[in-house]
Amino acid sequence: MSEILKNIPAVALRGMTILPAMIVHFDISRTKSIRAIEEAMLKEQRLFVVTQKDPDLSDPELDDLYHIGTIVEIKQVVKLPQNIFRVLAEGLERAELLDLTETEEYLVVDAGTFSQE
Repeated sequence: MSEILKNIPAVALRGMTILPAMIVHFDISRTKSIRAIEEAMLKEQRLFVVTQKDPDLSDPELDDLYHIGTIVEIKQVVKLPQNIFRVLAEGLERAELLDLTETEEYLVVDAGTFSQE
């Protein structure tokens, strides 16, 4: 590990994985995911995204998520009808999910990035 990132907003993705250097858009509609995006936009526009094991699960916990994800930088957020948000993000670096805290509003993680050796 090269760096431990504390208290980063997180989004659990259904059926997709984002890798470093990818620029991709994805849609979110879960209230916790929307709040995580809003919180990330207020800070450094950084977000931890990780794929959930069962895409049908609506409220994933730590054991429902893979433990390797990606730190992304949010480039753009567009609000669509029916409370759907389309997020354009760029994958920055791989990170390991170290701890998950589920607040009432959104998911918060501590993540360790991998050294670039």
